[in-house]
Amino acid sequence: WLNELSPVLLSERPELISLKGYNLVLLGKVDAGRRLLDQACARMAGDPGSAVEWAQSLVFRSKAHRYMGDYQQAEDDADSVLDLYEQQDTGVEERADLYAMAQNAKGLALCMMGNSELGIEWLQQALTSYLLQDDVQSVATVSMSIAIEYANSGQNEEALQLFEQANEAWHEVHNLAGQAGALNSIGVHHHQLGEYD
Repeated sequence: WLNELSPVLLSERPELISLKGYNLVLLGKVDAGRRLLDQACARMAGDPGSAVEWAQSLVFRSKAHRYMGDYQQAEDDADSVLDLYEQQDTGVEERADLYAMAQNAKGLALCMMGNSELGIEWLQQALTSYLLQDDVQSVATVSMSIAIEYANSGQNEEALQLFEQANEAWHEVHNLAGQAGALNSIGVHHHQLGEYD
């Protein structure tokens, strides 16, 4: 439906430009999507009436930056959302979902820049936030991210616990593809440890 909107309407509504940009990112057209997200963020920056939409656009753009390998920019956008969350009377402070998304974005960016220890701390905070919100899909996704980081750093027991947590969450939301990924990771994990039973 975004493609059917008139250019005039899109130009008047930066939050729609943001959604269209994020949609392009998710469809694999990351550079084009990021350019639209840049436009939307520039139009909303500093506007108190658009703080929530700006925060959401920054989270979306953080993901685009990460996909493009621009990890510092991804972290910067996440930090901007975290800063907005701490301010009062913007509306952002009431959006725990945006806060969790920013924690996750920051953690992933830090991990990609080689700071796994601090990145895992941020991912753990995101996981706690998602658990408090009962967002099972995000619990599964973040559990997998943390488990992969633990596995990469040789923390096998921690990794296994989180792969199993992700598997349970995927099972709860009936996501067979997610379950398959988690179960495969559990199997690979046991294989690497020589546990063939």
